[in-house]
Amino acid sequence: MDPADSLVRSGAAYGLALNGSAYVFYLYNGGTASIDLTKATGTLTVQWYDPRTGVFKTPATVSGGVARNFTAPASGDWVLYIRK
Repeated sequence: MDPADSLVRSGAAYGLALNGSAYVFYLYNGGTASIDLTKATGTLTVQWYDPRTGVFKTPATVSGGVARNFTAPASGDWVLYIRK
């Protein structure tokens, strides 16, 4: 994965990307981040990871090809994992 902080349009997050097929964003204050997914077309699986407990939340799907807003499930820091 390569650094991809430029994909964070708004919000407090750091990002990594792998050729439009996988993304990891660390929302260090939780909250909401707008993520540019224009290069990731099709259906994407989205999953939140809680670094405090080591537990993944149930995955969901979104359509790529646009910027999307993602809101952490609770307060604190969270990791957002997006993949094709």
